[in-house]
Amino acid sequence: MLKQKQFSPLSVEQQVILVYAGLSGKFDKIALDKISMAANSIKTELANWNLLTKETLIANNKFNATEANKIIATAIKNII
Repeated sequence: MLKQKQFSPLSVEQQVILVYAGLSGKFDKIALDKISMAANSIKTELANWNLLTKETLIANNKFNATEANKIIATAIKNII
């Protein structure tokens, strides 16, 4: 999930939301061969959200699980 291309690091927001998705069971119903597709979909969906939402994902050193769940649900709804 956190594999990064050389010279193309993931943002903190991308790393946090992917780790959260993995640890909270969001990938449990996704076939193993589609995990990369789901992770890429989450990164794309996060990029599509406005800057304010991205900033509220991790604000004041606190993680906003409600916003993360919205992003993840939208991203993986067609993959499950």
